[in-house]
Amino acid sequence: MSCDIEQWWTGTDYNSCSDCGSCSYGCVRPENCNLCEDELCEECTSFEADCATCKEHSAKQSGICKCNTGYFQDNDKCSECTRNCNRWFLDECLECNFGYSLFEGGCIFCAEGTYFESGSCLSCDPSCDGCSGSESSNCDLCNFAENFEDDGSGNCVCKAGLFRDGAVCSPCSSNCAQCSGSPSQCTACTSPLVLDSSTNRCSCKKGFTQINNTCECTDGVIREGVCTNFYSNLTCDKDNLLTLTFSEPVASSLTQESITSSYKTKALSTLTHFNR
Repeated sequence: MSCDIEQWWTGTDYNSCSDCGSCSYGCVRPENCNLCEDELCEECTSFEADCATCKEHSAKQSGICKCNTGYFQDNDKCSECTRNCNRWFLDECLECNFGYSLFEGGCIFCAEGTYFESGSCLSCDPSCDGCSGSESSNCDLCNFAENFEDDGSGNCVCKAGLFRDGAVCSPCSSNCAQCSGSPSQCTACTSPLVLDSSTNRCSCKKGFTQINNTCECTDGVIREGVCTNFYSNLTCDKDNLLTLTFSEPVASSLTQESITSSYKTKALSTLTHFNR
């Protein structure tokens, strides 16, 4: 290789040299007048020697001058990152500031209530207070101000007594402890009401009458938690024929041995006739 001090070697042929232009001390590359191998080196004793002093906004890392955080290498100098970029390479951002998303060499900021996806800011689910995706399971926090809460598995759902009604939580009917889809589609009932799974309705147990928020046994008596008006009636006609009747069908057939009646002090063990 044979190039003058005012020339730099292009690296093609033995004597392939180009002028340095305005570099009064010569050059080793076309972009600038730096004579050190490390372009960001301010002072070196020879071309391949370790750098003694790095240029402004740069520092030595593993023996090489590199731009400080917040700056990027712009040819032979370090320029300040802009457009909310924390780290650059040439004219492309490699790392954005906190709160910004990297996309095609630039930084995008998504406002509160949105998330970044494929270069766009999309709306979070209404149940979220900040999110990383579109579902209620992608929430950073639940939107407590709008009555959403964590169900314990990472999903944001309406609080007890409310149901998801589009973007808001609306009250269930007074009979429902929980509901889904509409106020009267109960999934759990307020005590003492019970759920009919075939209709998703809450009502009192058979025999009880709902009065306000209670279940009353108004037409019978409570036996073992059941309200019943079951009764029996025994009559005797002029021929001393005993007739036993019931208000409802009995659970099993009756026989003569099923009933023992007494009249005054004498036991009557024979039942002439009974009705069910």
